[in-house]
Amino acid sequence: MANMITEAFLSLFPVKAPYDLHMVMEEQFGFLPDGREVRRYVLENNQGMRVSILNYGVIVQELFVPDAKGIPRDVVLGYPDLQDYLNSHDRMGALLGRVAGRMTPGRFHLNGEDISLTENDPPHHLHGGQFGLGKRLWSLVDIENHSIRMRYVSPHGEEGYPGDLDILVTYTLTDHNELLFKVRAESDRLSPFSPSPQLHFNLSGDPRASIRDHILTVFAEEYYPRDETMRFRNIRESVHGSPCDLNHCTRMGDVLAQLDQQHGDLYQVRKTRKGDFVPAARLDFPANGLTLDVATTECCLQVCTGSHFQSPTPGKQGYPHPPFSGVALCCHGFPNSVRVPELGNIFLRPGLPSRSQSVFRFRTQH
Repeated sequence: MANMITEAFLSLFPVKAPYDLHMVMEEQFGFLPDGREVRRYVLENNQGMRVSILNYGVIVQELFVPDAKGIPRDVVLGYPDLQDYLNSHDRMGALLGRVAGRMTPGRFHLNGEDISLTENDPPHHLHGGQFGLGKRLWSLVDIENHSIRMRYVSPHGEEGYPGDLDILVTYTLTDHNELLFKVRAESDRLSPFSPSPQLHFNLSGDPRASIRDHILTVFAEEYYPRDETMRFRNIRESVHGSPCDLNHCTRMGDVLAQLDQQHGDLYQVRKTRKGDFVPAARLDFPANGLTLDVATTECCLQVCTGSHFQSPTPGKQGYPHPPFSGVALCCHGFPNSVRVPELGNIFLRPGLPSRSQSVFRFRTQH
């Protein structure tokens, strides 16, 4: 049965022919305090789907998708102005890393050396540190065939990480309403690397609306439990019989109170090494017929329910984001495998580039 589900899900992601560029727009989005300019790049396909991406943090600032009635819905949370992103700590739409997730604690031993990362969530290292990759200015490499590619070189010692790291991120918008994320990186030293975009989805298009009426399915048999301080226990357990079992379509409002601190869990979506796409999650909003399918080459899926949202800063539609107004589905490796190698390998080795992909495909249920 599991193989049948996997095959059916992955049939949603066939290999497509190259795409012709439909439209690309570029505009100024603001200036950093040091005077450097931030640009916004807008890609649009021939189905009416549109994505806006900043060269600051590779932030996905807008993502408009037509619902079952053809009404465009901005399905990701975010802010209208650069200053809001500079002041915010929630990293909405940004690239998390070098390592996405919580490393508990932010210290580990590597090749005879003690590595101490920035403990921006003491005593933990969260989402790559105080600035990570999501609060850096990236360089545009090129725009072609519905794709935009950006580069950032993270120097040795940034946020405590070893090695000079050269990172290329590509976002591609296809005419099949897919947003494809690709990352390639090289390091001159052994170093952990496991990034992920953090897009908080609300398929209603209304940031004031709760995700409680969204239907979530997570294709995972195991998850990584944590203690009351959010520290990973560094084991995998079966989801069966637990509140975090989301293998069957589940209304989020029916399970939020039972989840770990109402936050969401880290799931193991594949047991093999990174390679081909595997199904990770499906998100439905029956009220407008929108469905999001997520597949990845990564090993884990982190569900974040937005339980921590409390910023008074208004979002793109002029309203603050209340708790549970968006759910993030982040695909990456197990962050604590730096000290528990039997649970995964997120180390990038010199001379061996790292590659990872995730795809977010939108469709409608009539």
